[in-house]
Amino acid sequence: MRNATLGLALVLTATGALQANAETFVELCEAQGETNETCECADAALAGEIKGQEMQLYVEVSLLNQMNLDDGIPAQTAWTNAAVEVAAGTGIGVGDVYESANRVEAAHRSAVAACLN
Repeated sequence: MRNATLGLALVLTATGALQANAETFVELCEAQGETNETCECADAALAGEIKGQEMQLYVEVSLLNQMNLDDGIPAQTAWTNAAVEVAAGTGIGVGDVYESANRVEAAHRSAVAACLN
């Protein structure tokens, strides 16, 4: 199990490798293939809805999820394992991390979609 720490962030490089050097939702969004303009728009849209720690937990779960996917773990298991890792690293309950990350993920997707229109 990887050591999960708040603030860890990864960015996909041109080769698809992951690097630990991003810390924000915008950087995560860009690493997922969206433009800076779209990500800034989505970040602004989420600002009133998603607050600090909740966003940071989502970023952490998302990045660990991507690492798990890159390791060949199936999608649902990768997301669950990432939530478990973040919970273990933060002392927050697994259910709370999972629920929060799922809620922010849905809001993230909606905000990006709205910003693309």
